Formats: sequence, C-alpha cells, structure tokens
Amino acid sequence: MLAMAFTTCLDVVENTYMHAALFENVTNTSAVRQDVIGGVCSAALVSPRMVVGERQLMTAACKAAHCVAINHMKTRSIYTELIYWLSPTSSISNSLKQFGSSDSDSSVLVVVIDDCESEERAEAVFSRVHGTCVPLSRLAELCDSAAAEKHFQVSAQEIAFSSLEDSIITRMMVKEAA
Repeated sequence: MLAMAFTTCLDVVENTYMHAALFENVTNTSAVRQDVIGGVCSAALVSPRMVVGERQLMTAACKAAHCVAINHMKTRSIYTELIYWLSPTSSISNSLKQFGSSDSDSSVLVVVIDDCESEERAEAVFSRVHGTCVPLSRLAELCDSAAAEKHFQVSAQEIAFSSLEDSIITRMMVKEAA
C-alpha cells in the first residue's frame, strides 16, 4: 500500500472500510476516469478543490455506506453516492460536476470503499494513477477555501464561531431536511 494512503473503518456499517489516497501532479486523470466510468475499476475520483479535510470525506463516505446498507441510495453506486453526499445540494448532476474529478485535474482524491480491511483492491486502483501520492492532510492546501465558502454559503461570521469544515459538514448532513 502507498505510504501516504489512508484506511479507516466506517463505523456506521459493519466491516466497511474506506481507503483513500490523494495524488498531485497526475498525468493520466482522463484514463483513470475512463477506467472508473467503464467499470474496469471501482472507485470515486474526487476533485480536492472543495474538500477541506479528512472529516468531510469520512462523513460523506459514512453517509454513502449507510444509504447503501439501508437501501436508500439517491444514486446508482456507492461511489456516486459518496460524491453526492460531499455536496450541499440535492442535485446529483451538480454534485458530480462540483466534486467529481475532471479530465484536466492534476490533483485527484481516489476513494475505494470495501468490505475488507486489506488494501489489495484499493492498491489496484491507486496503482493506475500516474502521480505523486501525498498525505491527506494536504487537502487543506489543495482546497479552494474561498470557493468552498461561497459554494456552501458559509459566512465570515459563522467561521468566527466554527471551522469551515464543521460548517460544510453541517450543510452536507442537513440537505435531506431542506
């Protein structure tokens, strides 16, 4: 497994794990996207532009895994479900545009959700990416905070009392109620 990749158990569903790796200087985003779209490999390719931190990603992964477990998905796969839950809106197409990677992205967050703690399946996907794997803690540097604040409608007054990531997570989780 890549030294910088991250694996965690998603506590909301028994025996479900999230494996994530953040890549910079990616030269084959388009090819990896086509592999995912074509079903050659299973993963979510997320643009780090709007992902402030690891908790935001883990929250979306937990919500996606939970929706799969209770058969209440809004999308067709756990990976599009994860991208959907990263967004504050209930528009699936808008979520995919804003949070999914595009062919021109040079930084990509690759996420594999699996029923196995072993990183074998995740490593098979990660090895397809031609780029430099960096720690997930770099998300804050790769995120466009100003764009995230605008997209999630977070005010300066709110940031004075809460972190940007907490504000974003709140909006992600209340979108069902809206």
